[in-house]
Amino acid sequence: MSEESKFARADDNPNWKVFKQHGQIDINNFGPLTHLLEVFAIKIINYGVQKTVRVMEELLTERAGKSDS
Repeated sequence: MSEESKFARADDNPNWKVFKQHGQIDINNFGPLTHLLEVFAIKIINYGVQKTVRVMEELLTERAGKSDS
């Protein structure tokens, strides 16, 4: 299982950021457990995405508050 998250400058607007995430799950020879392992791995990857977005939102909110001062 692997996960990669990346923030990059948007091509069409340099003031914007693009969030890209790629996850890969390779499970072989686990018979009936394969599906359960896939579901578990997907939940872990989704949790990572949600956490990354939440942290970015907090940073942006904090930054916006400092610029208002």
